[in-house]
Amino acid sequence: PGCVLTAEEQSLADLLINDPGQQRASLTCNPILSEVARARAEDLGQRNYFDHVNPDGYGPNYLVQEAGYTLPDWYFQEIDSNNIESLAGGFGNAQLAWDALLDSESHRIHVLGENEFFVEQLEYGIGYAFIEDSQYHYYWVILTARH
Repeated sequence: PGCVLTAEEQSLADLLINDPGQQRASLTCNPILSEVARARAEDLGQRNYFDHVNPDGYGPNYLVQEAGYTLPDWYFQEIDSNNIESLAGGFGNAQLAWDALLDSESHRIHVLGENEFFVEQLEYGIGYAFIEDSQYHYYWVILTARH
C-alpha cells in the first residue's frame, strides 16, 4: 500500500518535492516513514516536548527501524541517533513550516538533499499534528531515508 497523507502533510510533501532547490532526482513516499513521521508529530504535541529524541530516549533512526524500515548499517546505530529527520513546530501551515526549515542551514541541507549523504535519501515520510493543548500547537516532521 502507498502513503495516505492528510491535506497538511500533502502540502508539505509538495513543497519538499517541487522546491526549485531540491537536489534529489525523485522522491517516493514510503508508508513506514509516513507512519513514523505522523506518530512523531502527534507524540511531540501530546507529550509536549520538541526534540529529535523522545522522552523515552529514542531517536528517529531507532524508531523507523523498530517500525520495520531498514536503514544502511553505516548510519548511526545509537538509540538516540538522527540521520533522517527535520522538525518544525509552531507554524500554522506547510508553507510557513517549509520556509522555517529552509532558513536553518542544517535543515535546508537535509530537506533539499544538498550533500552526498542526504541526496541519496530518496524515500520520505511527512507527519503533521495539531495539538491544541501544547506548547507549539502545530508539529511538522519530515523523514527522508534510504535502505
